[in-house]
Parts: sequence; C-alpha cells; structure tokens
Amino acid sequence: MKGQEILKSLPRIPEETEFPGADGVIIRDNQRIRLLKDGRIHQYHYQFKRILKDFERDKHSDIQMLFNEKTQDIKILSVKSIMRDGRIVETPEYGINQITPPALSQAPYFTFLQNRIASLVGVETGGYIEVEYEIVDKKPWRKAFWGTIPIRLYAPVLSREIAFELPRKHPVQFQITGSGKFRKPEDKVEGNIRRLRFTFDNLPLWDSEDRHPLADLDCPKLVYSDIPRENLHRQFDGLLTEASTTEPFLNKRVDDLVKDIDCPMRKAFRLHKHVLESVSTLEFPPLNALFLLRSAPEVLRSGYGSALEKNILLAVMLRHIGHQAEVVLSCPEGVLPDRAAHLGLFDRSWVKDDTLELFFSADKDPAEAQRAHLERTVILHGDKSSESPVVIDSPGSKQGNVLIVKGKFSLKKEMTLKGTLEALFSGLYNCYFALATSETDDVKTWINQFAGKVCPSAEVEKHHFRMFGPAYSELSASFEVKLMQEDPEHRILLTMPAPLGGLGGFNIPADYTRRSSTYALPGTLRHDLKLEIDCPPEIKIIHTPGDVAIENSAGRLEQKFEVKTESRQSRITFTQLLVLPEKYIRPGEYSDLLDILLEDARPHNRMMILAKK
Repeated sequence: MKGQEILKSLPRIPEETEFPGADGVIIRDNQRIRLLKDGRIHQYHYQFKRILKDFERDKHSDIQMLFNEKTQDIKILSVKSIMRDGRIVETPEYGINQITPPALSQAPYFTFLQNRIASLVGVETGGYIEVEYEIVDKKPWRKAFWGTIPIRLYAPVLSREIAFELPRKHPVQFQITGSGKFRKPEDKVEGNIRRLRFTFDNLPLWDSEDRHPLADLDCPKLVYSDIPRENLHRQFDGLLTEASTTEPFLNKRVDDLVKDIDCPMRKAFRLHKHVLESVSTLEFPPLNALFLLRSAPEVLRSGYGSALEKNILLAVMLRHIGHQAEVVLSCPEGVLPDRAAHLGLFDRSWVKDDTLELFFSADKDPAEAQRAHLERTVILHGDKSSESPVVIDSPGSKQGNVLIVKGKFSLKKEMTLKGTLEALFSGLYNCYFALATSETDDVKTWINQFAGKVCPSAEVEKHHFRMFGPAYSELSASFEVKLMQEDPEHRILLTMPAPLGGLGGFNIPADYTRRSSTYALPGTLRHDLKLEIDCPPEIKIIHTPGDVAIENSAGRLEQKFEVKTESRQSRITFTQLLVLPEKYIRPGEYSDLLDILLEDARPHNRMMILAKK
C-alpha cells in the first residue's frame, strides 16, 4: 500500500495540533531484513510521513542512505513528495546523487562507505514525503548477523512494522530493550524459512534532547544477534588478532620515540601522546559499529583511524616496549541485553595497561581514561579465555573522584590575604595526569590556577606535593592575595567556590527542567571543603549567607558559614560538602539533580560581605 492509498485508508489526516512538539509525523514505516543461506542480507525500507512544520521540511527534505559500495548495491524504488493540493512530484534523476560522508573526506581508505542522497522536490509544510529503497549484499562479507533498530524515532509514528526472514535453523536471538511495553511478535516457520513480524502503533517521538552521550540509552530498541552473549569475547578476540600486527617501521617508530626515556610510565605517556596527536580520529560512528578495522601499521602509515583502530595501534606500541596491554570495549551498565547481545552495543574502546595498572584511550587525555571514569560500565575483554562481560563497580571510599580541601587564611587590615591550602585529589580531580604527561614544567601554573579557584587572584609562594601519583595526589601550598578588591562602598565581596562549576571544573548543563533519558555525570563525586578565615579587629563582617542543605535521590549538598569572635578577632569557617553517589541519573531523578545544579550556580549563597570599620 503506497502513499495515496494509505491516506485514503486513514480515518482522518494527522494534524499539527494532535502532535505538540513534533515537526512531522510518520504515518507508515516498514522495514524488512532478509538473511539468505549464504550470509547475504537483503534490506528493504519504506517510509511515508507528513511535514507539519518548516523545520521538518528544511531538515529532512534530503534523504540520506548509507551503504558499502564494495559489498552492497542500493536501489531506490520511489522518492517523491505529495503537495497539499494532491499533486505528486517525483524526484528527477539529477536529484539523486552520491557523496562521501564529510567525516570520511580525508580518509581515502574508507571512501567505499557512501551516502546516496535523494533531494526531494515540491516539499512543503502540510505535504507528504514517500521514500522506498532496498540495499542488497553483492556477496557474503559479514562475520555475524546482528544489529540494533530504534523503535521510537525522531517523530511520532502511527504504524510501524519490522520484519525478519531467515533460515529456520539459523540461531538468532531477538530482544526489545529500553522503556515501554510492546506486543509480542508474530513468529512463524514455513518450510525452511522463519518469519518474524514486530508491529507497533502510535509511537510517540523520542527526544534526543541535547545529544548528550546517553540521550538514546532508554529509547526502546529491537536488538538481534546470532552470537551468544558468552561468545562475544571470542568474536572480539578474532577481530583484534587480525588487526594487532606489526611491521619493522612501526617498531622503529616506537624505539625512536622512547629512546631518551627510562621511566616505563613516561614511555607510555610519550607513545599515547604520539598516537593522540599524530593520528587523527575519524568521528564517524558507523566505523566503530561495523568493526571495519585495518592493521596497526596501516593506521600509523595513513595518519588517521577510528577510535578503536587507534587504540589497537597504541596497544601494539605498548606491547613492543614490554607492557602487558590489551584493548577492551565498554558500554554503560544497562545497555547490554541478557540474550541478544552483540559487539555493536559497545560504544567505546580503551587500552588496559596491566603493567602500569592504567587505562588509556588514544583519542582522549589520560585523565579521562582512568578507572574512576569507567565505573558502572560493562567491560568486554578480547581474551579467548575471558569470562562473559564484567561490570566495573563503583570505587570504594578511598578511590573514586574525591576532592578534599582545607584552607587557613588571615585577612590583614591592609586588605591582603595570606594562607595555606592542603588538598587531596583522586580520580577525575587528580592533577597527576595533566602534569605528568606534560613535557614542560606546568606545575606552578596549574597550582596557581587551582588556588585561584579557591580565592581569586591568589599567587602561590611555595608548594609541595606530599604524594603525586596516578591513584591520588596530596598538595600543600602557601599563597597570598596582595590586594583584595573593594566595591565603591569600600566593601569586600568574598565568594566561596562553587563545588561543581568552580573547584570541580565540571560543566553540567542545567537548561533542561526534565529529561526523558538517563543522564551520565562525569562519575560519582565527593567534594569536601573547609576554609577558615581569621579577620582582624579592623574588619567588620557585614553579611554571611544562610545555610544550604539539600539531600535527595541525586545526592547531597551542604554549605554553612560560622562566625566566632574571640578577643576582638573573628574567625569565619566555611564548610561545603557535595556528594553525588550515582554516575547515572535516571529521568525521574533529574529534577533532584537540577536542584543541586541550580544551587551550584547561585553565587549569592556563597558570598560574604566584609568592610573596614
């Protein structure tokens, strides 16, 4: 049944007022995947939708279809628009073109991945778009039959069908994940063919919000796979074995890079920096999802690669200098189904260096690839003897992302401020990776910046690291603020640091009042601050803010000012405690997180006012 017949069969035409917040409505979406005996796949897709707003007309009037030019043929069966007055406008032959995806324009090897683009004519608000095409494998080329199909789309869907046809004896698991309840599929066997048909009606749109990393985590999906979950590591190991080769020129490059270094850790940092900066990262998710991998020497020689290819290259380099290093895959906890799991569900890759007990990522700074950042994620090892995927638990109290700061300051009558700071950093707060990987002396600069977060315009006089390592670091420093800034009324407005946006340096957006998807924080966070300021008799304390106490499902934030006066000398004590015990914030908990984020953004609740008497 095609567009005009579909319209005649509808009880009424879908209107904009029925779908608030939607730019268009998909009236019919049919998808069919046929697996042949020899492993080839025949994919068919039909979609018929109405344009409700100008945004939909402008954004989706060009239809893009990605395919592998080496192994697949694409055939466009129908691309046309139906105008408001019923006129049908077929897309002319010159309106169908083929281009290399922009992300691959500087990656010649991968230009076999092409976008067939159909530019529709006559598209208008209130009109319709009809698209029908098929993609057929030319020859068997896949090592497994698996995939993930989102059930809810960017627009409401009135009727949707996803059908599969496969050999009866081919073992394939199907599973629907995410939120929502759906009817069971029709599952029939006719001769040697098994046919499954999933049908869905009146699906609301899925809002991907601000495209944060987990925007689509809770979106219901249909996952299928012919690889048992317990065999995923073996499949991954086979892919790694093929790509983890080396050549003399690669080994020589490694030797040249580390010939002037004796420290194993600094050697690893040097190799990581080389891959990070000398091999550009291809930001094209299908490369990782399809596991299209070249050998490590090819990646180094070309100067570009996917994130997974770069990590394989880094692991090969680390093994050449004697490190025990392996590439692992990861995905957020809750993504991996218990039955129909496949490698494409793992959206990140890492290098696990067992010699140094560190993680690396060849497309990220070392500080962003440590264990604290990987908590509550599922890790897949490539070792053939490995057990099924394992979850990295939340760190204990001595680990994780912890920042403890204690400061003692003295305010002089000349309006100068002198004091000492003691700080413990671990996890994402730890300055070790930012400083140890630098080949210039940035220590003093970093410490000045940190002291400036505690007290603006602070200049460090002396500093000492009592501990400086990848697990945690401890710092002692003395500093001075030579002249406190006064306002026109000769008052000093002294603002204590914000726990997240200030000392933590985390930019967590607070512009959504609610979310429909799980939101990932940088990690579980604990931030404990205590600052004492001694004021001389010549200084009057005009105002200190009231206490703040928030405790909810997302975490805990407490702020308190105390003033004690003894022998005409006053001491102001400011304490601040922030605890975010869960990395993943579910939609129902987001409003509680928002309460903490908004408090973090209110400087007046951390501002005290002082003046000369």
